[in-house]
Amino acid sequence: MKFISIILCLCIQSITFPVLSSPAVSVSIRPIHSIVQPIMGETGKPGLIIDSHQSAHHQNFTPGQFVQLRQSDIIIRISPNMEISIQHAVSGLKQKHIITLMDLPDLHLLPALKMNQICDSTIRGSCDPHIWLNTGNLHKFINVISDVLAKIDPANATIYIKNASLLDDNLAKTAIQLEKDMKKYSNTRILALHNSWQYFAEEFNLSGYQYVKGGDFNQLGARSVLKWKEKIRNGEIDCILVGPENNKKSVQSLANLNDSVILVNANPMGPDKYANIVDFLKYVATIFRQCRK
Repeated sequence: MKFISIILCLCIQSITFPVLSSPAVSVSIRPIHSIVQPIMGETGKPGLIIDSHQSAHHQNFTPGQFVQLRQSDIIIRISPNMEISIQHAVSGLKQKHIITLMDLPDLHLLPALKMNQICDSTIRGSCDPHIWLNTGNLHKFINVISDVLAKIDPANATIYIKNASLLDDNLAKTAIQLEKDMKKYSNTRILALHNSWQYFAEEFNLSGYQYVKGGDFNQLGARSVLKWKEKIRNGEIDCILVGPENNKKSVQSLANLNDSVILVNANPMGPDKYANIVDFLKYVATIFRQCRK
């Protein structure tokens, strides 16, 4: 099996890609798809492997999805530890260009927050894989993906580079605006039942952001659950971010402890449809805005 991990732009320049016309591209998750699609523009439509309502960790592939992967010239994913099902699915594929974004150098990485773990990019699973929630990382993704597409499909290189530049500029302007907008929510006491949001909370100085020990409410022991119930009952939590993996009945029982607590549905993959990564970031900002009455 031949895995080609893109390590940095200099390394990309040293790799010889076969020249393809309108390469078939498959992207693991919707946030990254929302980068690739606007870069490709009218040259082609990248395939999405895992949709927003599906689990990135434990997706059961259909026969059609296996065919899609087999027919892809390029597969773009976050990491083997993030999209576990894709790792299993591509293990038998040959001659595929697999871009693993978490392997890029100089990314801003945070610990996965399991038992006070330290983030070490050389240790699989030690870093939080939700790296698309940091705009600095997104800029790197845009540059790398456009460079790879331009090398594989030189006939459309000008289009890829132009589209990437427009997306990059739009992302930069959006980040500046979000920095201003999020200031009013900096002290809102937000409890995330799954720590998918720490990159966004850190970048935009949301100091009231908290998460459950281990980063996953579903795996808390009885003592930890009692601790958070006490905080909610005492009015120390303003808002609870509820992920698609959380048991809604259990979450509602938490909110019933204090009528002032706001429940907000929060999917780190975003809604079912959005045009590009900028729209995704605006969706994320809306999540945090809902945490204040």
